[in-house]
Amino acid sequence: MNRRMNRRRLLGSAASMWLALAAAGPAQAEPAWPNKPITLVVAYPAGGTSDLLARILSSQLNKRLGQPVIVENRPGAGGTIGTGYVSHAEPDGYTFLVGSSSPITIAGALYSKLSYSPTQGFTDVSPLAATPFFLTVNAKTSLHSVKDVIEQGKSGKLNFGSAGSGSPQHILGEMFNVATHTHMQHIPYKGSGPLLTDLVGGQVQLAFESPVVVMPQVETGKLRALAVVGAERTPLFPDIPTLDEQGVKGLDVLPWYGLFGPAHLPAAITNRMNAAVQDILRMPDVQSSLRKLGAQTLLMSAASFKKMVDRDIDIWGRATKAAGARID
Repeated sequence: MNRRMNRRRLLGSAASMWLALAAAGPAQAEPAWPNKPITLVVAYPAGGTSDLLARILSSQLNKRLGQPVIVENRPGAGGTIGTGYVSHAEPDGYTFLVGSSSPITIAGALYSKLSYSPTQGFTDVSPLAATPFFLTVNAKTSLHSVKDVIEQGKSGKLNFGSAGSGSPQHILGEMFNVATHTHMQHIPYKGSGPLLTDLVGGQVQLAFESPVVVMPQVETGKLRALAVVGAERTPLFPDIPTLDEQGVKGLDVLPWYGLFGPAHLPAAITNRMNAAVQDILRMPDVQSSLRKLGAQTLLMSAASFKKMVDRDIDIWGRATKAAGARID
């Protein structure tokens, strides 16, 4: 009797469990990524290098991922508004930042308050391109070499312009002062456009600027490019020597653009997006478009990109603090 009762109980429990599972239906699997539009946030106005890079990526990612990829501009506060927006987005693979290095590598030391953490607020997905800066002088000056700049810079009579206080151009100038024991005076401008006007006009004697800004004037003979900032010569202008070749050590920083997601982005999404972006960067048409911007492609894994970002946060952060640049 007891055996029959135990058997009935077991059968009853099994039947109840089966009915419950049947009512619940099959387990719901995670939907495949992506299954809806993706947004590329640009932290600067339309028309700049970040915006152009985002639009190049957008058209190609559409084809590779099978979903619309939308570019959304969120400019302001030196790129920190759009950058912060992405930092606080859901890490689900539908919001990315196409950003320049400044809001990541310089902003932490430059701003007393930020809405995000440059070191912990992002997933480093892929580098995009680098734009090496040139030490460029007005062609009417007596500055024909880096040696000339150092000799005259020690007198305190030289000045250099930048796109604004705390900009990479400003920090590079201060790094040069420290490395060469010069005393060049900094003159900030509201962007590279006004700076270029005064550099060509002779109101400032030199600047550290990107090739897309200065090379047209170098080609017309109004400006003179003396050196490339970086560890190696750029293949875009191979005849221009580096600062390192001319005796100035330690300025091997390279302003870059990259793709970031919010912190804790799943590795599978990070790696798939990195692979797609790297394939796009290898396309001849894309490389040609980047050359016209004075930029060169950066090809590396997400892990290697993170190492580069971490290194540059340290280098630019220390240089910014040494320069005394601060925005409260």
